[in-house]
Amino acid sequence: MQTIPQILAKELGKPQQHIENVIALLDEGNTIPFIARYRKEQHGSMDDTALRKLEDRLRYLRNLETRRQEVKSAIDGQGKLTEELAAAIDSAKTLAEVEDLYRPYKQKRRPRATMAKEKGLEPLAALLFAQERDCPRPEEAARDFVDPEKGVETVEDALQGASDIIAEQISDDAAIRKSLRALISRQGQLVSRAATEDDSVYRLYYDFTQSVARLQGHQVLAINRGEKEGILKVSITLDREQALPLLRRAVVKPGSAAMEFVKSAAEDAYDRLIFPSLEREVRNQLTEQADEGAIGQFALNLKPLLMRRSRARSRWALIPVTAWAARSPSWTAQVRCSIPTWSTRPTASGRKMKPSPRWQRSSKSTVWSTSPSATARPAARPNRWPSSSSVR
Repeated sequence: MQTIPQILAKELGKPQQHIENVIALLDEGNTIPFIARYRKEQHGSMDDTALRKLEDRLRYLRNLETRRQEVKSAIDGQGKLTEELAAAIDSAKTLAEVEDLYRPYKQKRRPRATMAKEKGLEPLAALLFAQERDCPRPEEAARDFVDPEKGVETVEDALQGASDIIAEQISDDAAIRKSLRALISRQGQLVSRAATEDDSVYRLYYDFTQSVARLQGHQVLAINRGEKEGILKVSITLDREQALPLLRRAVVKPGSAAMEFVKSAAEDAYDRLIFPSLEREVRNQLTEQADEGAIGQFALNLKPLLMRRSRARSRWALIPVTAWAARSPSWTAQVRCSIPTWSTRPTASGRKMKPSPRWQRSSKSTVWSTSPSATARPAARPNRWPSSSSVR
């Protein structure tokens, strides 16, 4: 099994040593701008975009590894962890695959399948789902499981419970979910319809249909806002006749007496359990991709503004002394600040010299003079206290 630095080095096309150096710098608390500018020798002059991608991917892989361990611990606590299952969890490359493997063992609320198991119908479901050559007809097999004390009043009740159990098993199959998820990503369509007749900024999406594979990020974000405000109704659609053959090939065994029963249970699993769950997953994935794209576009537009060199010439800021400061009790001494004035005295050749600063002092008056002729000092401030000779 590859380590995280090895995976990142392969994905980013960078030397493993550089990847390990960046991981160490990030773990020490260094920021991406600091690493990009001041630690170039440790990562081969990777730019901030590549470093940020490495940081995001590192966080995802670490979360994936943490989730693997949590799932294995939870299944092992139930006493159902096998070597094959542990290997499948370790080889899962995405969080979605890990969740698919954990789904059959996850503690759930009391769905219909759980209640059917409590009624003792799990052996009937296993018998029919196996679809052996010598399998009896479903009606005949269900007669042995009729038990009014357990709530199974009729043969139809027994068959319904067995169908619910089979549907849940099909829904929890990781391989089936992965195939259908990929099919929705390729062939699915996002449909947006108006939930109100009033005009709004979302009028473009009142009758909107677009392939999931071709959706733009700004469209996804706008549709999500419209749905949140109650203006749009949004759904993912997929041609049912494209999905059901894939499902039937995976679970139906031709020639068995229970073939039609299992086919019906598979259709129920797709309509009631699989597709609604995958629809939520696909929409969440679209939203995450749209958010990342919006952030990336914002960063792309902001970078030239941040990197633009200021060409403005430095100027002296003349800050007048305000009246309240002059009257402040703490303002006991006369304020004298130096400000530049410019002299342009002519030379012997008649040319004017390059302006040179000439410093003058100013009182705490609110008016500052910068004219070349202003060379006289302001009058001294009268003494506030009487002289000693006048005190008797």
